[in-house]
Amino acid sequence: MIVIKRKKFANQASELLQVNVSINDARQLIASYVSLAQLYQLFDDTGTTLELVNHALELCRHNETLFLLDEVYLKLANCYFAMGQVETAKANWQIAASVATINEHTDLAEQIKQQLLKLN
Repeated sequence: MIVIKRKKFANQASELLQVNVSINDARQLIASYVSLAQLYQLFDDTGTTLELVNHALELCRHNETLFLLDEVYLKLANCYFAMGQVETAKANWQIAASVATINEHTDLAEQIKQQLLKLN
């Protein structure tokens, strides 16, 4: 019952993001999409997670920002891995690690590199 309520709340939050896109600032939207994607990842809802992460990626590209881009690619990689697309997942993990290094998120970069080493 609690999971159903959480998923309903997450669905409502996703719908609100779609309605208020023009009102919100790009960084807030990116952060919101990444947070919601993380929530849907906990629900093992890969399809919705992938959709939300792709919205965040589009915003990063459109606004030419590196803000949370490492997290976006990490979540993309996790989605592709969950779908059995290991090579695509590895490519996205490598991008995530590179962007994390650029953004000086050394802990995240190291975590991703360790994950890649386990797969090889």
